[in-house]
Amino acid sequence: MNRFSGIRIILLRREPADDVGTQILMQRLYSHISSGRSPDEALTLAKSDLISMGGPIANPYFWAGFIHIGAPRDLVKEAA
Repeated sequence: MNRFSGIRIILLRREPADDVGTQILMQRLYSHISSGRSPDEALTLAKSDLISMGGPIANPYFWAGFIHIGAPRDLVKEAA
C-alpha cells in the first residue's frame, strides 16, 4: 500500500528555509486555513501577508521555497 494513500495535498519546501520566516509563514497559513481558505489559496495569501509586512520578512528568501502540491482547491472543498 502506498504510504501516501488518501493524502490530497502536500505542502513542502524545495530548499532550506529560515526558521523565523517559516514560523511566521505557517502562522499566517493556518490562520487562513482556519478561516475557510483552501490550502493552496491560504499559502498564496500567507506569502502576500509577509510581503505586506515589509521589512526583512518581505524578502522571498524567507518563504519562497514553500510550495503546494495536490488537488486543486475545488476538489479539496468538494471532498471535505
